[in-house]
Amino acid sequence: GPILPIAAALAHRSPFVMPLDKKELADESKARFADGSCSDHLAVYEAYEAWRRARRDGGPQAEDRLCWQRFLNKSVLRLLSDMRGQFVDLLRDAGFLGDGHRDMEAVDRYSNEQCLVRAVLVAGLFPKVAAVQNGKRKAKWHTRDDGKVSAHPSSVNGFETQFEYQWMIYNEKVASATGIYIRDSTSVSDLALLLFGGATTVQASERGGDQQQISMLDKYISFTASRR
Repeated sequence: GPILPIAAALAHRSPFVMPLDKKELADESKARFADGSCSDHLAVYEAYEAWRRARRDGGPQAEDRLCWQRFLNKSVLRLLSDMRGQFVDLLRDAGFLGDGHRDMEAVDRYSNEQCLVRAVLVAGLFPKVAAVQNGKRKAKWHTRDDGKVSAHPSSVNGFETQFEYQWMIYNEKVASATGIYIRDSTSVSDLALLLFGGATTVQASERGGDQQQISMLDKYISFTASRR
């Protein structure tokens, strides 16, 4: 499933290569892996799966060809694969997995459900949340601690202007002379934050009536909902 390779990449590094003289081609290749998901983390998983299939079905030559054509670091991917195996061993030792292949199949039963993968990312990365406001030319990003930030140019969300959800979960920020950038991010829903984020505070809404306000992170994240 997606979570273990993604966790390995978060713990180590991204498998994507961004050569300066071919940046546009590399960005395009990464965007194809993301396939409109607005998620750098899902792009990592799709790249990992493409590499795993190429290596399994075509051997070293197919592996090298894929990495060359799709701007992937073979050494990093092999290390991510090793780390994934270590994570599986740790989960087995902790009693979360059995020893059989069927146990892995059972765990992976819903691994293709993107909404579930996004929710797990919220559970793992919260409170690293950025708010995003759609714009005609450029989306506006900000975080609770830093105020205005931007998506990193290497992110699949770097040049997106329209997002289905107004929240981004992320792992790392980088500062430069031109501002603060969110390196890898995934667009997540209100429901994912409510169910898998941190503690919530509930109080009567300023709108009155049957409405109540549900807030997180000292009201940085706030929702209005009916009491019913």
